[in-house]
Amino acid sequence: GNLRSCKSKKILFFVSILMISSLNVLLMNLDVNQISEFNNENDINNFQIKDLKSQDLDSDNIYSGIGTPWNVTHWANRTDYNKEVSFTNDSYDIIEIPLGSGWEGYKLNATIKELADTRNWCNGSFNYGDDNSYQDIGNDTDYISNKFQNWTFDKFDLDDDSDMAGNYLDSTSNNPETEDHDCLELKITGLTDPPSSHGYDGQDRCYWTSFIEIPRGEVIDSELKFDVRDFHLMPSNDFELRISINDQQVYSLGALSLRQACADSWRTFSIPQGLWTNSSNIYSNPINNSLIKLNFTLIFAQPSGYYTFSGIENQDSQQLFIDNVELIMKAETKPSQIQLKMNKHSVDNINW
Repeated sequence: GNLRSCKSKKILFFVSILMISSLNVLLMNLDVNQISEFNNENDINNFQIKDLKSQDLDSDNIYSGIGTPWNVTHWANRTDYNKEVSFTNDSYDIIEIPLGSGWEGYKLNATIKELADTRNWCNGSFNYGDDNSYQDIGNDTDYISNKFQNWTFDKFDLDDDSDMAGNYLDSTSNNPETEDHDCLELKITGLTDPPSSHGYDGQDRCYWTSFIEIPRGEVIDSELKFDVRDFHLMPSNDFELRISINDQQVYSLGALSLRQACADSWRTFSIPQGLWTNSSNIYSNPINNSLIKLNFTLIFAQPSGYYTFSGIENQDSQQLFIDNVELIMKAETKPSQIQLKMNKHSVDNINW
């Protein structure tokens, strides 16, 4: 009995020695100064937090070491400029903005600034009119009127003694002067002064006008495009083709200059806003559904008075045609106006 009892005590003593030895090894690996600060459980927790904060994540975003769990959230911002899409009626385009390798979107917020679109607001192809045959003093306002365009013809005749015409000519009517163009005419006929002179009143003019409603904000830039055919003009700049927007002249070209530019055929003109005669204060920004007035005028550009011409080519009348009128405008737009979506969610509108 005594022998068994002694053996048991020896075993307990041996285990105690092993436990104490293991504890000594563990304590030897700790900073003695740090251990002295552990007066209670709170001190130990504070040490763990302090130790955690002093360690950075490595390149693989993996924390190494022993400690309490650490919630880590990464936030990233990016800015993309001049993102462009191109689409026509009944179509769409997509821009893909990748998050970057190894990133997964948990919550995405986006702010869109300076959203604008560029488009033509004037349907000046004149494909929808009704040619009622040519009239020497024709006014085809009613024949060009349709739901796609709203051009009207009018004139200013100082003494009410000049014949003026604004015919609509259809390319399918075999009009040789239009060369397969659907177009609008501007014509002023001079008074015959025997034996061989023709006279005009200064500032007499005829013109086509259209009003365009544009549901946009501030105009950033614009461009005017049109085709002209110099059918019957004097080799003189006494007559001019003038173009105005909102009653402000933006471009003009004399009859002689038109003859030289067109050379008896159709010529396309593209006039960016930077080259307009008056490029400021044309639009009241934001335009916001206001009506833009567009005007093409053939005018005898001399001061008031009566002037006669003799022995000059085409002195009897002045006639030209216009086609394919476009007012291309870059302007602020709202997301809903272009059906803008991000991740299949519609983007909210804000005021101009």
